[in-house]
Amino acid sequence: MRSRPVTPTAHRFTAAGALVGALALLATLALFAAACGEDDTATPGPTVTVTVAPSGSGAASGSPSPKPTPTIKKQLAIAAASGPKANGISVISSSGAVKQLVAPKGGNIRELSWSPDAARLAYLQTKSAGTYDAVLSVYDLESAAAKPVLVSGGKPFAVAGYTWVAPTQLIVAAFKSKTATYRANATFYLCDIAAGTSKAVTAASGKAVKGIWPSASADSTAVAFVRYGAKTGSELVQDLMLYDADTLSVKNVAHGMVATDYESDAFASPRISPDGSLIYTVSHGSDVGFRCTVYRTNGTKAYKSPDMVYPTNGSWHGADGRLAFGGGPGTSTLSDGINVWQPGSTKLTSFLTYTKAAIGSLAWTPLGKQIVYTLNSYSSGANGDLWVVNANGSHPHQLLKNGSEPACAQAPISFK
Repeated sequence: MRSRPVTPTAHRFTAAGALVGALALLATLALFAAACGEDDTATPGPTVTVTVAPSGSGAASGSPSPKPTPTIKKQLAIAAASGPKANGISVISSSGAVKQLVAPKGGNIRELSWSPDAARLAYLQTKSAGTYDAVLSVYDLESAAAKPVLVSGGKPFAVAGYTWVAPTQLIVAAFKSKTATYRANATFYLCDIAAGTSKAVTAASGKAVKGIWPSASADSTAVAFVRYGAKTGSELVQDLMLYDADTLSVKNVAHGMVATDYESDAFASPRISPDGSLIYTVSHGSDVGFRCTVYRTNGTKAYKSPDMVYPTNGSWHGADGRLAFGGGPGTSTLSDGINVWQPGSTKLTSFLTYTKAAIGSLAWTPLGKQIVYTLNSYSSGANGDLWVVNANGSHPHQLLKNGSEPACAQAPISFK
């Protein structure tokens, strides 16, 4: 999809920002692919130029003609927060090669996401272990460097979620300080990392859009997010919202209330489907219960899970709309697994059972034949391990020790 300029009268964003999945394998790649008959790397990706000739070179300037511009083919790249403290970033190839993109340093890294063209990798990193104040950075494959995203006033403020809306543009929910405010709304900014610009995202009224956890559809016209409202007694309003980039309208999809005396969420980690018609959310806390719900944009419920143990983020597969998420049945028994929901169905397909570990963040592979997921120990606060399983539940195996927050794409990257 070609990029379209963002005008002052409409925030029509460009390109796709959907999560894409990943394939997996280390030494057992050949055996695994043969066993399940599925290999997401079988379809070659297009070539992408990642370097350019110096300006002023060539015959016109009297200098020798430039050498042919090298190109790098797109290939499967599984990015993960790596290291015992989850404060580095590694990328795994389909052959099992591991490349360190960001050296381990500082606080935890989370919410990794490839840009629509997979030329950049965005991520949040806390200032130090145990803090919630996260700064958004983007690693550029061409320059092989990571830089913080500058928001209002050219500063990297604390971020409460982001979403890609074009190859170089993100909507960033940022506080105008280096410290995040718990249960408060951040201002949404449209940040262009190529131009080095940012501006507040506005509604039709001209007022800035505020909330947390933005999630954009594949065409970037619909953005789901969560917004806090007024406090009433010991409860606080928490609503699921939808922003339309074409009409600049903001509407309430679902209304919720959460207790103020302990941590809970009625709508956590919203993930909008690629076509913008469905929104996956998680509720957690004894007042709202632990479960997953998929809302239609008109506010009706397309799916509501029974009570679950530790429900996770959701990952939509772009081609057929399947939704994957982690979580086990029940309310007290520590039993976790992976669930797949097909839109229109009233039931889940569930597989894997872990009683001494919990499923963490997960992502589909590009062809939707495997799911890459994090496996966390109940008894350890250290980084989890990265695993992969076929979409039918077969052949689960470990990809990377000390790996989490998978984000996967066909990216222009070399592992040499």
